Amino acid sequence: MMEREQRNRQGIASAVTRLVDRVTSAPGLTLGLAAMASVALTGCWEKTPRSVLEPVSEMGDISVGMWNLLLGVNSIILAIVACIFLYVLFRFREKPGDDGSLPEQVHGNIQMEIAWTIAPTLVVIAITIPTLQGIFALEAGPPEGEEVVTINVIGKQWWWEYDYVDPTLEPGSAPMFTTANEMHVPVDTWVTLNVTSADVIHAFWVPRVMGKRDATPGRKYPMYFKVREPGEYIGQCAELCGESHALMGIKLVAHPKEGANSYAKWIEAQKKPAAEPVSRLEERGKRRQRRVGLVRACGCRAACDAQLHQQRRDVRVGSARVGRAALGRLLCVGG
Repeated sequence: MMEREQRNRQGIASAVTRLVDRVTSAPGLTLGLAAMASVALTGCWEKTPRSVLEPVSEMGDISVGMWNLLLGVNSIILAIVACIFLYVLFRFREKPGDDGSLPEQVHGNIQMEIAWTIAPTLVVIAITIPTLQGIFALEAGPPEGEEVVTINVIGKQWWWEYDYVDPTLEPGSAPMFTTANEMHVPVDTWVTLNVTSADVIHAFWVPRVMGKRDATPGRKYPMYFKVREPGEYIGQCAELCGESHALMGIKLVAHPKEGANSYAKWIEAQKKPAAEPVSRLEERGKRRQRRVGLVRACGCRAACDAQLHQQRRDVRVGSARVGRAALGRLLCVGG
């Protein structure tokens, strides 16, 4: 039985070897199979919510333009190098009847050395000029006189805080209201984000709208964009910021300027007082929010957070159990 299996394995290995030899001995067949595989793989692509190749803002258009430029330049370089490589490979391969002696050895060629010094320089210049133009365009900000929506973005472990600035008040005043993780903006209107962090370094990124921008504690970095299509656009914190980094998602909702789902009506709804809870689950949420408010008011939030983090670690390793009394102490409700 074992001998039969061994013969079968040897037969399969021999068949595979013959197939590989046949394919590699026919360059045309190899190139044809590679071309067919490339065409087939293009069918695996589908639209994704985090695709940077489907921008919905001018900032995204700039990034995609740079991508297309680099892709085109690199493709041309690849084609030239591949053609030279294939020509040398087949033109100077060993032929039947060769005596095995080396061809005439050539050392140095001034024309070629000048050519492969000038060519890369021109390529770098061709890439640098539009790159600098794109950088200046991304940092230019909204034109004078344009309507601007300003939002202060604060990264926290592990969520995003959005403070909507009231345009009728002086800079630095209290925000109109605050939301978490879900940002709402109007279409065809410039938006300015002032990105910072309250703890560690995060990175704000909505691929279809703009590039990444670091959120650094103690510093504010501006971002400018204008969405041209209503819809929901998904983003993600792009900087490893802790154990729950993967949960730090972003949803950017672009509202039309008019209609039932307009940005103005969303603003009005946010300014209204919160509705009273009508279910047991909502009541539990309200009580928990009240406890969180007590934690912030008691002045020991940092100590409570540290104790809570340690208690959660103990639970994960099985060395402690969290009961109601322990949870109450950690939330500082008892004093």
